[in-house]
Amino acid sequence: MTIHSLFGYVLAGQIDRLAPALRRHYDLPPGREVLVEGVMDAWNRLPWARPFAPFMPVPGQAQRVRVRNRGVLDAAGQPCYEWMREFQTPAGLATSYTLTKPTPFTMPFRSVLDCFNQPQTVGLTLQVDIADEGQTLLMRSRGPQYLIAGRMLVPLPWPFIVDTVAVERAVPGSDDRVATVVVVSHALLGKLFGYHGILTVGAQHDVSAAGR
Repeated sequence: MTIHSLFGYVLAGQIDRLAPALRRHYDLPPGREVLVEGVMDAWNRLPWARPFAPFMPVPGQAQRVRVRNRGVLDAAGQPCYEWMREFQTPAGLATSYTLTKPTPFTMPFRSVLDCFNQPQTVGLTLQVDIADEGQTLLMRSRGPQYLIAGRMLVPLPWPFIVDTVAVERAVPGSDDRVATVVVVSHALLGKLFGYHGILTVGAQHDVSAAGR
């Protein structure tokens, strides 16, 4: 039986609408990998919190970024999407890890669960939408957010809820470049951290389909 990519499953028949660069980036079935590289500006109002939340960026301009995206299977055999990000900062590499997987129960909208850190400690439900006739992929927080304790998902109370918006747009005139903007905010504290820049999406290739 053919196992589709996570985003192919979430977007159902809509993933064919994505621009070539976005589809190459996200339509990764288990056993396929793509490297995404470019330059980004990053900012962070809470740099002291990085030891507790290493997915937060180190502030800096024109940082070289390398992202390895891989389609994997979880322990239940469900397709997932693995992110390994490296930001080249003045102090060296700042690495973060995310495993994006299906939401733990049916949502009334297309969604994934973004699980941060390794081992995973925080999970955010993200609504996934296609916009601009397939030129844009939009992910934004909606629904439950969790503290992850092993296989347990503990819902986070309101004071710990954050608002996440991630927008990826195909660069006009290119079939392998995307413009990325990520902003994480809090209802009371305002904008917390984020990054933006232009990334080039490499060709997909085969890797081991073993999951995490």
